[in-house]
Amino acid sequence: MRTVPIALLLAFVTAAAPAQDASPRESEALFAEVLASTPRLRGLAAEPERYRLQICFAEIVENGDDPPRLRRYAYRPDAEYWYPASTVKLPGAVAALDALESFEGVTPDTPLRFAPLFAGEDGHEHDESNAQGGTITARHLVRKALIVSDNGAFNRLYDIAGQRGLNNTLRAYGLANPRIVHRLASARAPDAHRRAPAVTLGDTGLVIPARLDPPGIDPGLMTRWESWPTIPLGRAWQRSGEVVHEPFLMGGRNFIPLRDLLNLTAMVVRPDVDTGLPGIDLEPDSRALLIRAMTQLPRESANPVYDPSRFDDYWAHFFLPGLERAAPRHELRVASKIGLAYGFSSEVAYIEHTPSGRAFLLAMALYTNDNATLNDGVYEYELAHAAMADVAEALARRVLDLPEGEVLAPAPFTHEHVPLRGEAAVNLAAGEIFESETFGARAVSEAVASWNADVGPGAGVAFEVRVKRTPDGVWQPWLRLGHAGATPPEGVTRGKTASVAIDTLTAIDGPWSDMQFRAMAHGGPVTLHRFDAVLTSDAPAARRVRDERSAGRVEHAVPFLPNDCDDADLASRLCSPLSTRMLLAHRGVEVGPIEPLAARVHNDVHDLYGVWPDAIQAAFEAGAPGRLARFADWHAVRRHLDTVGPLAISIRFEPGELRGVAYDGAGGHLVVLYGLDEQGDALVLDPAFGDEPEARRTYRREDLSRVWLNASKGLAYALLPRGEHP
Repeated sequence: MRTVPIALLLAFVTAAAPAQDASPRESEALFAEVLASTPRLRGLAAEPERYRLQICFAEIVENGDDPPRLRRYAYRPDAEYWYPASTVKLPGAVAALDALESFEGVTPDTPLRFAPLFAGEDGHEHDESNAQGGTITARHLVRKALIVSDNGAFNRLYDIAGQRGLNNTLRAYGLANPRIVHRLASARAPDAHRRAPAVTLGDTGLVIPARLDPPGIDPGLMTRWESWPTIPLGRAWQRSGEVVHEPFLMGGRNFIPLRDLLNLTAMVVRPDVDTGLPGIDLEPDSRALLIRAMTQLPRESANPVYDPSRFDDYWAHFFLPGLERAAPRHELRVASKIGLAYGFSSEVAYIEHTPSGRAFLLAMALYTNDNATLNDGVYEYELAHAAMADVAEALARRVLDLPEGEVLAPAPFTHEHVPLRGEAAVNLAAGEIFESETFGARAVSEAVASWNADVGPGAGVAFEVRVKRTPDGVWQPWLRLGHAGATPPEGVTRGKTASVAIDTLTAIDGPWSDMQFRAMAHGGPVTLHRFDAVLTSDAPAARRVRDERSAGRVEHAVPFLPNDCDDADLASRLCSPLSTRMLLAHRGVEVGPIEPLAARVHNDVHDLYGVWPDAIQAAFEAGAPGRLARFADWHAVRRHLDTVGPLAISIRFEPGELRGVAYDGAGGHLVVLYGLDEQGDALVLDPAFGDEPEARRTYRREDLSRVWLNASKGLAYALLPRGEHP
């Protein structure tokens, strides 16, 4: 732990920090623009005192050969007291790791044993949520405190550092006014929070002794709120169900300026940046632990494991929905910590657009409590979090130089409608082979194909593909993609550079660029009408597109056709042919009962009803051409809905990941996406339901982003009017 003299530290902070900042006039101009960007923000800006609104923003500015530095902007800094709630968990985690690093041989994985602190308490040395031995470790405490904002985990970190040790450590880093003086969700007198238990550090023989810190904090470090011993808030508060008609007193509670939180986040995530402060000196493993816990979503955590139905992606990320409106989530790196209590919402975050390397820091706090009553659980958090998302979007647009109405969208997928050498169709006699011209894209790592072919009785056609990597320029052997009609002789499905699994061609030891397909007729004549391939690139290029959220509702008249299969076991496997039948009905094709169509869709090699090219080929045989498609973002989805029509989409989800669904999850399920509502949420027909009112559902846009665009890489298929090739 550092031992910087406090007087010298304050002089350094005062002298060094202002040189990093924008002028008050520049800050005023910036936030005037940001807060005018949406009607919601204009409403908050009209009454900033009521909402106790504060914002800190910092650009990372290149500085020649010197380290990059922060240029900070502030809106109403420290204008009113705000309660930091769980944002103090990041400072607590940093201080606890700092304290443990002062002991030789102690790491974040050292088992910890906490002695009893108060009368009637037991000691603590076990944590059943830790899959690695069930012990209490700093690593596990930090992950729990930062990934899902666990109060108990923070309280243990507070016990490691101790009240005075925690605050003095933060001040040694250069933070001017931290005042973290109590545990969270712990209804004890202030003096109780000055006490900390003895902590045994594994089998090292080392012990952090029990502590009783003196009252108050170091002279000369009084925050402006120290002179407010009561800090009244609201007009009433609730105690044990009874309303007390007097202000709720916030005096003596935690406080830390937004600027301190922003600076600390910068020092943790970007140690290369000159903040104008002494900075922190943690071991690389400790720093990596903090960064990983700040960036990881609950569902991505393997230890602890969190139920996604309780902890969704936005559980601890208020800025994220707004950031996603500016750039795709997979291009964003967000390391953040939120706070939520007593009507106060807050977040501090480091936000990086990884393709461009542009990054910024944002900290924001506001208070929403229309009835001015505390502890009644009635706060306008939805307004607060939507406003925080709006601010994040506006600042992300500034950093990424995106005008209003434009967003960055990825282009990892390309659709290749492979020309049949200038002909509308290719006729093949039995034994004939057609080879396409070369096609492809930059750095292709995956391909899925589809086809439309007329196949006579007893005839069949096999489809194969080969690839060539640019460095060696050598074509690899042909690999079997699939077939239509009668089953052909077996083909090769694995080579040195690529392999086929059911219907997907995947690179083995590096991407390719050039491709070629061939069709081989057998058993009778075949007519090939179209061949399409969806290619996934390892080198996607972001593009600017118009923001489609304001485009309004789009909806296609797709009829609902229930599952009329009499075989219960078979009926549960037919989401693909059921979706195909509804798309056919939309195209004016009547196909009758589901069993004959299901027989056409069925893949006899793999005994599956969900092989993509087989569903598209079956639809073509029934009367409507079709093709495979893949979507990286909702802009491309809307464009398809506007210009082509509805889609059958593939979703994969665990319990709780898809709100509004009545079943627990799906390893692979197809639904018909027939439109978007005014909010951009998805209008779907779900064949898992037996009647139309249940089957017509609206699934949240962000949920389908997770279970379709991400989990299934946006895979879908579309049926077209005959003769069209969009």
